[in-house]
Amino acid sequence: MVLKGVLNAADPDSMAIALAERQFLARVEHPNVVRIYNVVEHAGAGYIVMEYVGGKTLKTVLRERRQAGMGPLPVELAIAYTLAILPAFGYLHGLGLAYNDFKPDNVMLQGDDVKLVDLGAVTRLDDEHPIVYGTDGFEAPEVRTHGPSVAADLYSIARSLSVLVLDLPTYQTTHRYRLPAPAEETLFRRHESLYRFLMKATAHLAKDRYQRAEDMAQALEAVLRRPGRAARGRRRASCSAETSWRSAGRPAAPIPVPTGGTCRCRASTRPIRRRPTSWTRWPWSRGSRWRRSGTGWSRVSWRIRRRCGWASRGR
Repeated sequence: MVLKGVLNAADPDSMAIALAERQFLARVEHPNVVRIYNVVEHAGAGYIVMEYVGGKTLKTVLRERRQAGMGPLPVELAIAYTLAILPAFGYLHGLGLAYNDFKPDNVMLQGDDVKLVDLGAVTRLDDEHPIVYGTDGFEAPEVRTHGPSVAADLYSIARSLSVLVLDLPTYQTTHRYRLPAPAEETLFRRHESLYRFLMKATAHLAKDRYQRAEDMAQALEAVLRRPGRAARGRRRASCSAETSWRSAGRPAAPIPVPTGGTCRCRASTRPIRRRPTSWTRWPWSRGSRWRRSGTGWSRVSWRIRRRCGWASRGR
């Protein structure tokens, strides 16, 4: 258990945040969200009683890597941390709550668990006059004028991901509301899918971003499944003998096949797919009759046969 002191108990805004946590978060129970037990007042100061979570924050992990000369986090690892915390946001949004101040400082790593901590900025999504506290470089541009939203929370998650994977010291100044172009950033040239994801998730207009945490998670999983350009460059080109004949029919030109039925463009002796010989069923009568055809297995119903007049052609 931990006591978190409110910075200024005499400040009505700070006290309002403490009361808001007690009212909103008493019913929040999620394995990836720190538990809030109570808000107490002692000697004129307010304290939040919350669950103790040991470990390191993502900001600490990032700082230690840079001090060791290892640079930012690997893309796969940063995406894994983001995917682990997205269910917590989906849960909060389902309760009608907005987190408002997501950043690497507020993600705690405890063994294999990832926890969302510091819920001091949480507000209701339907609050007409919310007290919003954000952090420059992570806060969406429309929050100050239009208030919190699901899209603004997801914007902060995408900005945090960009800070984790990029060496971007200007994320709070020059690149406060934008990302470096692929011509300026080598990582984006290698991972085009990641760049497209971040561009959509951090779009200037909220309507152009992801609208649900589940949608963002699916998009991130797709980024993981799609390798970078360097990995794709190591793949062999598709063999000309494996032309898709299933949809396009026979290839326009004959396939060069060496003796033995193997393909020259591969080191292995993988046999070539050949167009199979098939038989087509033509129901000329109430029984069944089979006929050789080059179009695969097909069946013509009795009703269609009569409509086409095939029954009177004496076939």
